[in-house]
Amino acid sequence: MKRSEWQRAYDPDPVRLEARVRHTLANLDAAPAARPRALRTALIAALVLALLGGIALAVYESRTADLAGWFGGEERKDELLSGDIAPSGESTRLGDVIYTLDDVIYKDGTIYGSGVIRAAEGANIVLIDENSGIHEPAGYPLHYGKDYTVPDDAPSYVELAQERGARLILAKCVADGVLEVIDFKSGRGVCVEAERNSQLMLYGLGAVLEFDPLYDIRTVRMTIVQPRLSNLSAYEMTVDELIRWAETEVRPRALLAAKGEGEFCAGEWCRFCKARHTCRKRSEYHMRLAERDYRPPDLLTDEEIADILPVAESLNNWVDDLIAYATQQAVDGKVWPGYKLVAGRSVRKYTSEAEVIRAATEAGYTDIYKTTLLGVGDLEKRMGRKKFSEVLGQYVIKPVGAPQLVPESDPRKPYADAAGDFGDKP
Repeated sequence: MKRSEWQRAYDPDPVRLEARVRHTLANLDAAPAARPRALRTALIAALVLALLGGIALAVYESRTADLAGWFGGEERKDELLSGDIAPSGESTRLGDVIYTLDDVIYKDGTIYGSGVIRAAEGANIVLIDENSGIHEPAGYPLHYGKDYTVPDDAPSYVELAQERGARLILAKCVADGVLEVIDFKSGRGVCVEAERNSQLMLYGLGAVLEFDPLYDIRTVRMTIVQPRLSNLSAYEMTVDELIRWAETEVRPRALLAAKGEGEFCAGEWCRFCKARHTCRKRSEYHMRLAERDYRPPDLLTDEEIADILPVAESLNNWVDDLIAYATQQAVDGKVWPGYKLVAGRSVRKYTSEAEVIRAATEAGYTDIYKTTLLGVGDLEKRMGRKKFSEVLGQYVIKPVGAPQLVPESDPRKPYADAAGDFGDKP
């Protein structure tokens, strides 16, 4: 199709173009796994024409060309400036991230572009560029080889995210056929693995549906970063595998949920469910576990204990959730038969520390203060990691923690091995 024909078929307004593209994709009869190349090429061409608006500029101050010159020299810059250049400046918000396109260059059948990726106003996220590591100092791109002076107390990207309680998002340019999705988790209660993680797979699916018409995405790499558990887990799927999973597993269940149909099923996923306090299926599941208490009063065998251990934590969590829910309901006015609200244990407090100091001093008591050393973490934060290690590193040890029984899948070393690393015995 000629350029003029494309212009008649697709309005140069990007908003309306996006609506038409989405409508076309939603009504495709072909199997999703097929993903025809011709369609992707057509969509890319349509986008380029929408941006160009029929205007080919021979000379334009292009940020894309400037960046190419910075990396590849003036010859590369001049080469790109000879192509079709479309200025944009339009911004698009995707979730908590805003993408601003500076300009696009169409040269020899290839699209080049540059823009700015920034956090939306009020979004509590920390952005990392694609070439930085999470443990590098935030805001200092050491990989560019520039002569930066990095302060000793400059926090890393991970530390900055932990301090803010923010999500960590990698800003990556998709050019090699690999779309990377990174989920930063600050929690330490549950070790989360990336392999076949449905949450990550849905994230990846959403990113593919958003960007696949514009980029030749063939693989989705999903990574979980959980520094408080020293957990770094990655998993890859092809786009075809991801779409097949969406069609065979996600879509049928979503349709059932939309209709209010399907069956409830209790499991480890219940811990994050908003209905976990009153869900009947969860109650029935754990009541079956509790029936073990009514067996004959002889000793449990080793096999029975091993059978109970995997579900003991789930049973405890369910009971804790139930008690927390019932307590809050009682605070709100609900009366539970056979139960009442009482005041829990309390500790005495001063009404005014200033008045206490004055009264005690007037009475002749001066030894009313105590001084304690800041904890390791607080002192390291105050001095900076590098300086702390230099000054106090030799005085800091990490004793072996108390023995804890966990499933074999836990990534930590067995207790005996861990104790040996620190020179202690179990």
